[in-house]
Amino acid sequence: SIPLVHKTLTASGAAIEPDHFLMTASIASVLAGAIFGDHCSPISDTTILSSRSSDCDHIAHVRTQMPYALTIGTVAILCGTLPAGYGVSAYVLLPLGLVAMFFILLFFGRRATPLESDSLSTISPSQQTKRQHADAHERLKRKLDS
Repeated sequence: SIPLVHKTLTASGAAIEPDHFLMTASIASVLAGAIFGDHCSPISDTTILSSRSSDCDHIAHVRTQMPYALTIGTVAILCGTLPAGYGVSAYVLLPLGLVAMFFILLFFGRRATPLESDSLSTISPSQQTKRQHADAHERLKRKLDS
């Protein structure tokens, strides 16, 4: 990506500076795509490790990651990549992305259901985390199936 942008800037006669908006947008897009792929890929090392460590079904874990990753990816493209390609300043785009995420959370977010303290008080913290993660996956799986 960076060599391609460098070649494009050279061909257009633009000054090649590290803070050129196309160079910055290209680097940001590569990093955003890498993080998006890491969260959505069922063969990603972090995805495999987190599903294994929480002792939940691997595909169920991938399915629970998708809504979050797709939401962030969409906001990143609409409030970052596309406008940055047209030269909109990052000083405008970063607050715009924050406002978009705030409203998405405001309209679509919901509070987590409290856990029953009695059922968790007799098990270790690591067992509590595993149970909470498995319960969250099970709730989402039931929601996706219905």
